[in-house]
Amino acid sequence: MNLKPLAFSIALLCSVPTTAAKPNTDLQLMPYPQQVSLTNSTPLVIDRHFNAQLTGFTSPRLNSLVDALTHRIEKQTGLFLTTPIQTKNQTPTLTINVKAPAPTKVQRAKEDESYQLDVTSKQAKLTANTPYGAMRGIETFLQLIQSDTNGFNIPTVSIEDSPRFPWRGALIDTARHFIPVDVIKRQLDGLASAKLNTFHWHLTDDQGWRLESVAYPNLQEKGSDGLFYTREQIKDVVAYANSLGIRVIPEVDLPGHASAIAAAYPKLMTEVQDYQIERKWGVHKPLLDPTKPEVYQFINTLITEVTELFPDEYIHIGGDEVDPEQWNNSAHVQRFMKENNLKDALALHAYFNQRVEQILKRHKRKMIGWDETYHHDLPKSIVIQSWRGHDSLGESANDGYQGILSTGYYIDQAQPAAMHYRNDPMPKPLQVNDVVAEGEQWQT
Repeated sequence: MNLKPLAFSIALLCSVPTTAAKPNTDLQLMPYPQQVSLTNSTPLVIDRHFNAQLTGFTSPRLNSLVDALTHRIEKQTGLFLTTPIQTKNQTPTLTINVKAPAPTKVQRAKEDESYQLDVTSKQAKLTANTPYGAMRGIETFLQLIQSDTNGFNIPTVSIEDSPRFPWRGALIDTARHFIPVDVIKRQLDGLASAKLNTFHWHLTDDQGWRLESVAYPNLQEKGSDGLFYTREQIKDVVAYANSLGIRVIPEVDLPGHASAIAAAYPKLMTEVQDYQIERKWGVHKPLLDPTKPEVYQFINTLITEVTELFPDEYIHIGGDEVDPEQWNNSAHVQRFMKENNLKDALALHAYFNQRVEQILKRHKRKMIGWDETYHHDLPKSIVIQSWRGHDSLGESANDGYQGILSTGYYIDQAQPAAMHYRNDPMPKPLQVNDVVAEGEQWQT
């Protein structure tokens, strides 16, 4: 799987409408809200006296959100705002009413992100059931700001919105392409502006191990070229993402894409020899040995460290592009397979994943894996992420597994936006004369 620094993903984790809302205005909104009603009244003026107030539930995170809103308006417009934030002595330009706190301390895969935004000539009112809805509504408010010869304003509009999919994410591959923390935070700002709520952090691969380990320091000392994230840096990024309503899911690749592990701890591999981290992308030979108890001890200790840094209920184990050559050529592995009635490398891979899934379960975590982890012997609690195609996702979904779709959303491939839209996970049936992509038309 040739992952570049950034790829988007959408998950089918609940029943959702089969079609997305069609824009009924020319407002520059992304993603376009579920319901938009535009009126012809005088727009709401945004000037240097802009101020916002929180009503209902408040928290330090929401207070910081309002602070950030005003700073972003200054950057977006060039205005220097003079009115104190959340002033009590005049009518606020924007009121933000959050009805209740988030149900749990740790953000979940399914949260209430709905909101209602009503803008009149005198005031804007944003109402949300939870802080997550307020976060999404603020992004819409900022997108509505426009300019004319008289300055800045927002059109009078009524918006009711909720996400079509509960899991809207982007993968950033820092294993093959190390990215500094400040750049990651800037990317998180971008994800939040598009109302994405999940950051899939690809931290390990053949080209580098980017996660500091206390128990296994050779991982970063021999497997990273000195380019890795300290535990404090990871905590900082997770906290920053949380302030934006973004979950952080780590990917630690097992049992393949393991050259960095092999360089650090070669005795964990099926073939014990000297290894180096890779300088090229591709499918490489080192494989963890699923017959060795110390491999599972290594994984258990590693997962202990990962859960200390990442509170999300999911951990991604990779599991893709497992070249079985080392397993097939190993006499002791073949003997193990025969003793355990494992007919081929696919069955051995499933056995390994079952052991890893049990480790995650003991740590109260759920497993995500790429297409190749799919096997009917695995519990239905795991999530299959598809990079190989809709057919692969459909096969696992038909077998009762939850799924995430990444196919069609790899932005490093420089495809036109129409190509990405045609990869809708739940598309409507195409009709005659529907435009499919630039220069292409559906025909019967």
